[in-house]
Amino acid sequence: MATPIQNKIASMLNEHKDLGNKLSEEKDAGYGGIMQEYQNINFYSHAAIMGGKAHEVSGLLKTKYVSLGGHSEHPASPRRLFGFPLTGVYNSIEAGVYMSVFELGCIYSHSGGIYLTGIIFEYYKSLDYDRSWLGLPIADSITITAYEMQYFEFGVLCLDRTTKKIIELHWTTPQLGYPAITKGSEFGELHMITVTSTETVVNQATAKSL
Repeated sequence: MATPIQNKIASMLNEHKDLGNKLSEEKDAGYGGIMQEYQNINFYSHAAIMGGKAHEVSGLLKTKYVSLGGHSEHPASPRRLFGFPLTGVYNSIEAGVYMSVFELGCIYSHSGGIYLTGIIFEYYKSLDYDRSWLGLPIADSITITAYEMQYFEFGVLCLDRTTKKIIELHWTTPQLGYPAITKGSEFGELHMITVTSTETVVNQATAKSL
């Protein structure tokens, strides 16, 4: 009987996908999973986490994923940023932008590859990813002392690791096609960016990841 990875490879070959040269046979990936590597695509399967299915990570998403430890630990720390893929590569709602979702994070293909992980990822997922008011992420997360921040098209998510709160910063900017941005003497009162914020306590199920 064919394995989940073998079935996935056969399906992609039927779709004329370019896998590139085979770099490995199926092998133990640790953490209870199986993987197989090709030049352009990696395949993963996990009986429990992935329900016995296989998913691929390819292209720029694969490059970013592997550089940050892939399904295993980040090369500079014992932390796993992603784990195993829960989806294959698919289109986000933004034209030309692809994404992959993993156990602990996700990666978007634009701007060289942008990733989310941990609590901020879980919060973003709860808002339905880039379908939310935040839009697409525009940079990888930034950590400053007790704060972790992720910038998006229309706002920022800031995790306060001390109080275990997510702070939402919303911003609005003047829209294209609205010529009456200034009115003579009112120029000094012009607010180019309006920012509002709300706080949400991280729930107990999520807080264990801190």
